[in-house]
Amino acid sequence: MRVFFCAALVGALLMAGPQKLEAHDRYERSVESKACRPQAVTPLALENRLTDCYGFPRNKLKKGEPLDEFIKGAGLLPVPLDNETFFVDTEENNLRFPYLRLEARQFLQHLAVEYYMRFGKRLKVTSLLRPCWYQNELYSTFVKRGWWRRRLTIAHCNAHDPDRRSTHLTGATFDVSRKGMSAKEIFWMEKFLSAYQRAGFIHHFNEGLSGNFHTAVFRSVLSDASGPLLKVEAAPQRKKPAKYKRSP
Repeated sequence: MRVFFCAALVGALLMAGPQKLEAHDRYERSVESKACRPQAVTPLALENRLTDCYGFPRNKLKKGEPLDEFIKGAGLLPVPLDNETFFVDTEENNLRFPYLRLEARQFLQHLAVEYYMRFGKRLKVTSLLRPCWYQNELYSTFVKRGWWRRRLTIAHCNAHDPDRRSTHLTGATFDVSRKGMSAKEIFWMEKFLSAYQRAGFIHHFNEGLSGNFHTAVFRSVLSDASGPLLKVEAAPQRKKPAKYKRSP
Protein backbone atom coordinates (compact mmCIF):
# COMPACT_ATOMS: atom_id res chain seq x y z
CA MET A 1 0.00 0.00 0.00
CA ARG A 2 2.85 2.36 0.88
CA VAL A 3 4.58 1.59 -2.43
CA PHE A 4 1.37 2.32 -4.32
CA PHE A 5 0.98 5.69 -2.53
CA CYS A 6 4.56 6.73 -3.34
CA ALA A 7 4.14 5.76 -6.98
CA ALA A 8 0.93 7.80 -7.22
CA LEU A 9 2.62 10.83 -5.63
CA VAL A 10 5.56 10.68 -8.03
CA GLY A 11 3.18 10.40 -10.95
CA ALA A 12 1.25 13.48 -9.81
CA LEU A 13 4.45 15.52 -9.51
CA LEU A 14 5.58 14.48 -12.97
CA MET A 15 2.24 15.52 -14.41
CA ALA A 16 2.34 18.91 -12.65
CA GLY A 17 5.87 19.67 -13.87
CA PRO A 18 5.14 20.10 -17.58
CA GLN A 19 2.24 22.43 -16.80
CA LYS A 20 4.55 24.79 -14.92
CA LEU A 21 7.15 24.57 -17.68
CA GLU A 22 4.49 25.26 -20.29
CA ALA A 23 3.42 28.40 -18.41
CA HIS A 24 7.02 29.66 -18.29
CA ASP A 25 7.49 28.87 -21.98
CA ARG A 26 4.43 30.94 -22.79
CA TYR A 27 5.90 33.98 -21.10
CA GLU A 28 9.28 33.41 -22.69
CA ARG A 29 7.62 33.46 -26.11
CA SER A 30 5.78 36.68 -25.21
CA VAL A 31 9.01 38.73 -25.17
CA GLU A 32 11.47 39.04 -27.99
CA SER A 33 14.82 39.38 -26.26
CA LYS A 34 16.58 36.29 -24.88
CA ALA A 35 17.59 38.40 -21.90
CA CYS A 36 13.92 38.88 -21.03
CA ARG A 37 13.06 35.28 -20.21
CA PRO A 38 11.67 35.30 -16.67
CA GLN A 39 12.17 32.18 -14.58
CA ALA A 40 10.06 33.37 -11.65
CA VAL A 41 8.07 31.33 -9.17
CA THR A 42 5.30 33.65 -7.98
CA PRO A 43 3.00 35.82 -10.15
CA LEU A 44 4.38 38.98 -8.52
CA ALA A 45 7.97 37.89 -9.17
CA LEU A 46 7.18 37.14 -12.80
CA GLU A 47 5.49 40.52 -13.15
CA ASN A 48 8.57 42.27 -11.77
CA ARG A 49 10.84 40.40 -14.21
CA LEU A 50 8.67 41.52 -17.12
CA THR A 51 8.64 45.09 -15.79
CA ASP A 52 12.45 45.10 -15.76
CA CYS A 53 12.49 43.51 -19.20
CA TYR A 54 10.44 46.31 -20.73
CA GLY A 55 12.41 48.96 -18.84
CA PHE A 56 9.53 50.58 -16.96
CA PRO A 57 10.93 52.93 -14.26
CA ARG A 58 9.63 52.70 -10.67
CA ASN A 59 9.17 55.77 -8.52
CA LYS A 60 10.95 55.97 -5.15
CA LEU A 61 9.16 59.02 -3.83
CA LYS A 62 9.00 59.86 -0.15
CA LYS A 63 5.96 61.46 1.41
CA GLY A 64 5.70 65.13 0.47
CA GLU A 65 7.90 64.89 -2.62
CA PRO A 66 6.31 66.11 -5.89
CA LEU A 67 5.34 63.54 -8.49
CA ASP A 68 5.51 65.84 -11.53
CA GLU A 69 9.04 64.90 -12.56
CA PHE A 70 8.31 61.15 -12.48
CA ILE A 71 5.03 61.60 -14.39
CA LYS A 72 6.84 63.49 -17.13
CA GLY A 73 9.86 61.16 -17.26
CA ALA A 74 7.78 57.97 -17.35
CA GLY A 75 5.32 59.38 -19.89
CA LEU A 76 2.26 58.89 -17.68
CA LEU A 77 -1.15 60.16 -18.79
CA PRO A 78 -4.16 61.28 -16.73
CA VAL A 79 -7.05 58.83 -16.30
CA PRO A 80 -10.63 60.16 -16.15
CA LEU A 81 -12.17 59.58 -12.74
CA ASP A 82 -15.68 59.05 -14.07
CA ASN A 83 -16.87 58.20 -17.58
CA GLU A 84 -19.44 56.03 -19.38
CA THR A 85 -17.65 52.68 -18.97
CA PHE A 86 -15.64 52.86 -15.74
CA PHE A 87 -15.19 54.98 -12.64
CA VAL A 88 -12.31 55.35 -10.22
CA ASP A 89 -12.83 54.65 -6.53
CA THR A 90 -12.88 57.86 -4.51
CA GLU A 91 -10.07 56.71 -2.23
CA GLU A 92 -7.80 59.68 -1.55
CA ASN A 93 -4.70 58.30 -3.29
CA ASN A 94 -6.60 57.67 -6.54
CA LEU A 95 -7.91 61.24 -6.58
CA ARG A 96 -4.41 62.66 -6.15
CA PHE A 97 -2.56 60.33 -8.53
CA PRO A 98 -4.92 59.25 -11.35
CA TYR A 99 -2.20 58.37 -13.85
CA LEU A 100 -1.24 55.41 -16.05
CA ARG A 101 1.16 54.65 -18.86
CA LEU A 102 -0.32 54.91 -22.36
CA GLU A 103 -0.46 51.12 -22.83
CA ALA A 104 -2.25 50.63 -19.51
CA ARG A 105 -4.76 53.41 -20.16
CA GLN A 106 -5.57 52.00 -23.58
CA PHE A 107 -6.13 48.53 -22.19
CA LEU A 108 -8.28 49.81 -19.32
CA GLN A 109 -10.51 51.64 -21.79
CA HIS A 110 -10.68 48.60 -24.08
CA LEU A 111 -11.55 46.28 -21.18
CA ALA A 112 -14.17 48.67 -19.80
CA VAL A 113 -15.91 49.10 -23.15
CA GLU A 114 -16.04 45.33 -23.79
CA TYR A 115 -17.39 44.74 -20.28
CA TYR A 116 -20.00 47.49 -20.67
CA MET A 117 -21.15 46.20 -24.05
CA ARG A 118 -21.65 42.72 -22.62
CA PHE A 119 -23.12 43.46 -19.19
CA GLY A 120 -24.27 47.08 -19.32
CA LYS A 121 -22.29 47.92 -16.16
CA ARG A 122 -19.29 50.08 -15.42
CA LEU A 123 -16.04 48.77 -14.00
CA LYS A 124 -14.85 50.03 -10.63
CA VAL A 125 -11.14 50.86 -10.70
CA THR A 126 -9.66 50.69 -7.22
CA SER A 127 -6.00 51.52 -7.79
CA LEU A 128 -3.78 53.22 -10.38
CA LEU A 129 -0.33 54.75 -9.84
CA ARG A 130 1.03 54.49 -6.30
CA PRO A 131 3.89 56.54 -4.85
CA CYS A 132 6.53 54.55 -3.01
CA TRP A 133 5.57 55.94 0.41
CA TYR A 134 1.92 55.00 -0.09
CA GLN A 135 2.78 51.43 -1.13
CA ASN A 136 4.74 51.01 2.10
CA GLU A 137 1.80 52.35 4.10
CA LEU A 138 -0.46 49.75 2.48
CA TYR A 139 2.00 47.02 3.43
CA SER A 140 2.02 48.18 7.05
CA THR A 141 -1.78 48.31 7.09
CA PHE A 142 -2.09 44.73 5.85
CA VAL A 143 0.30 43.49 8.53
CA LYS A 144 -1.50 45.40 11.30
CA ARG A 145 -4.83 43.90 10.21
CA GLY A 146 -3.55 40.47 11.12
CA TRP A 147 -2.41 39.34 7.68
CA TRP A 148 1.17 39.05 8.90
CA ARG A 149 1.19 35.36 8.02
CA ARG A 150 0.92 36.39 4.35
CA ARG A 151 3.28 39.38 4.57
CA LEU A 152 5.79 37.69 2.26
CA THR A 153 3.19 37.72 -0.55
CA ILE A 154 2.26 41.40 -0.11
CA ALA A 155 4.16 43.85 -2.31
CA HIS A 156 5.88 46.94 -1.02
CA CYS A 157 8.36 49.49 -2.33
CA ASN A 158 11.75 49.11 -0.66
CA ALA A 159 11.80 45.32 -0.73
CA HIS A 160 15.11 43.59 -0.15
CA ASP A 161 13.88 41.03 -2.67
CA PRO A 162 13.31 42.92 -5.96
CA ASP A 163 10.71 40.35 -7.01
CA ARG A 164 8.40 41.59 -4.25
CA ARG A 165 8.14 45.18 -5.42
CA SER A 166 4.76 46.48 -6.54
CA THR A 167 4.32 47.26 -10.24
CA HIS A 168 1.87 50.03 -9.27
CA LEU A 169 5.05 52.07 -8.76
CA THR A 170 5.49 52.21 -12.56
CA GLY A 171 2.03 53.40 -13.60
CA ALA A 172 1.64 50.32 -15.82
CA THR A 173 -0.76 48.57 -13.42
CA PHE A 174 -4.36 49.04 -12.38
CA ASP A 175 -6.80 47.11 -10.16
CA VAL A 176 -10.46 46.42 -10.92
CA SER A 177 -12.78 45.36 -8.11
CA ARG A 178 -14.61 42.00 -8.25
CA LYS A 179 -17.09 43.11 -5.61
CA GLY A 180 -20.62 43.29 -6.98
CA MET A 181 -19.83 41.06 -9.98
CA SER A 182 -21.84 37.93 -10.65
CA ALA A 183 -20.16 34.57 -11.21
CA LYS A 184 -20.81 34.99 -14.95
CA GLU A 185 -19.11 38.39 -15.00
CA ILE A 186 -16.09 37.13 -13.05
CA PHE A 187 -15.75 34.16 -15.41
CA TRP A 188 -15.85 36.50 -18.42
CA MET A 189 -13.22 38.78 -16.88
CA GLU A 190 -10.95 35.81 -16.21
CA LYS A 191 -11.36 34.57 -19.78
CA PHE A 192 -10.81 38.00 -21.30
CA LEU A 193 -7.71 38.82 -19.26
CA SER A 194 -6.23 35.34 -19.66
CA ALA A 195 -6.50 35.58 -23.45
CA TYR A 196 -4.44 38.78 -23.50
CA GLN A 197 -1.99 37.31 -21.00
CA ARG A 198 -1.37 34.27 -23.20
CA ALA A 199 -0.79 36.62 -26.12
CA GLY A 200 1.89 38.47 -24.13
CA PHE A 201 0.16 41.85 -23.80
CA ILE A 202 -0.49 41.82 -20.06
CA HIS A 203 0.08 39.92 -16.84
CA HIS A 204 -2.77 39.57 -14.35
CA PHE A 205 -3.70 37.71 -11.19
CA ASN A 206 -6.45 37.81 -8.57
CA GLU A 207 -5.70 39.56 -5.30
CA GLY A 208 -7.43 37.47 -2.68
CA LEU A 209 -6.91 39.94 0.17
CA SER A 210 -8.46 42.93 -1.59
CA GLY A 211 -10.79 41.21 -4.06
CA ASN A 212 -9.32 42.80 -7.19
CA PHE A 213 -8.26 41.85 -10.70
CA HIS A 214 -4.66 43.06 -10.71
CA THR A 215 -3.47 43.84 -14.26
CA ALA A 216 -0.07 45.01 -15.49
CA VAL A 217 0.08 46.07 -19.15
CA PHE A 218 3.31 45.77 -21.12
CA ARG A 219 2.28 46.17 -24.77
CA SER A 220 -0.33 48.26 -26.55
CA VAL A 221 -3.47 46.33 -27.52
CA LEU A 222 -4.48 48.92 -30.11
CA SER A 223 -3.08 49.25 -33.60
CA ASP A 224 -3.09 52.45 -35.62
CA ALA A 225 -6.05 51.53 -37.80
CA SER A 226 -7.54 48.12 -37.11
CA GLY A 227 -8.50 48.62 -33.45
CA PRO A 228 -8.11 45.82 -30.91
CA LEU A 229 -5.56 43.21 -31.98
CA LEU A 230 -7.30 40.40 -30.13
CA LYS A 231 -11.00 39.67 -29.90
CA VAL A 232 -11.95 37.17 -27.23
CA GLU A 233 -15.54 36.65 -28.34
CA ALA A 234 -18.36 38.63 -29.88
CA ALA A 235 -20.27 40.80 -27.44
CA PRO A 236 -24.06 41.18 -27.65
CA GLN A 237 -25.45 44.03 -29.70
CA ARG A 238 -25.23 47.02 -27.41
CA LYS A 239 -24.41 50.56 -28.45
CA LYS A 240 -21.07 51.96 -27.42
CA PRO A 241 -21.20 54.88 -24.98
CA ALA A 242 -21.49 58.16 -26.83
CA LYS A 243 -18.61 59.78 -24.92
CA TYR A 244 -16.14 56.97 -25.48
CA LYS A 245 -13.10 57.97 -27.50
CA ARG A 246 -10.13 55.80 -28.32
CA SER A 247 -6.85 56.95 -26.83
CA PRO A 248 -4.24 58.24 -29.27
